[in-house]
Amino acid sequence: MESTSYIMKQDLVEKGWTKTLIAKFAGNPDKFKRHSGYKNLLCLYDSDRISSIESTNEFREALEFSVLRRKQVQETKKTNKEKAWSEKKLFLESKIKTIIDDYSNIAIDVYLVPVEGVEVAALQDWNGRVNDKIDYFLRKHDSRWEDFFEETVCTSRMAVNFIRHRLTNYEDKLGILNELSRSFEEFDIPFSGCRQCYQLLKTATNRAIAEKYPKFSTECCRQIAIMEEE
Repeated sequence: MESTSYIMKQDLVEKGWTKTLIAKFAGNPDKFKRHSGYKNLLCLYDSDRISSIESTNEFREALEFSVLRRKQVQETKKTNKEKAWSEKKLFLESKIKTIIDDYSNIAIDVYLVPVEGVEVAALQDWNGRVNDKIDYFLRKHDSRWEDFFEETVCTSRMAVNFIRHRLTNYEDKLGILNELSRSFEEFDIPFSGCRQCYQLLKTATNRAIAEKYPKFSTECCRQIAIMEEE
């Protein structure tokens, strides 16, 4: 019957041993053992041999140096992370005015298609979203589905909203703004210009639509006036 007791490699790691220390002082395992459910063999070390190694001054000094070095590495990583965090926070704070200026002069691309096609597509898009809402409330057995109904005629509001979201780069610019807003929230920085940038973006988009699609200019002006009143 085997009387020698063994310690696993993982146990050594938990005691503070590193791969370098294991290779230098413990060397090759004294025994290998199959472990059910695992492909690799367990590495086992003679407990008495390990205890003898740990009692030597050479090992103790090496372990102490290793622990100190690992602590210094962690402190350096923490310091670098805090420094990077602080630098990004300062950068974001300094960019607020620049961001607002950028959105004050933002370029909006509007794709021009026949007005009749816009009206058909806008009406289909509207009714598609209405049906989605009806389905949602029906699934909840909610009577509010009766508040929604399909339209048979495309209104100027439908058309302008459809053009803004589907035929311009508005969504791309809005996505960038939302990403910036999340960055400010991450660093707990008040992004006071976020609402202003959104208003500037929507106003610039509606003006660009009015220029490309004169038929809907009145609706564009109406939406701009609402934004200016907010």
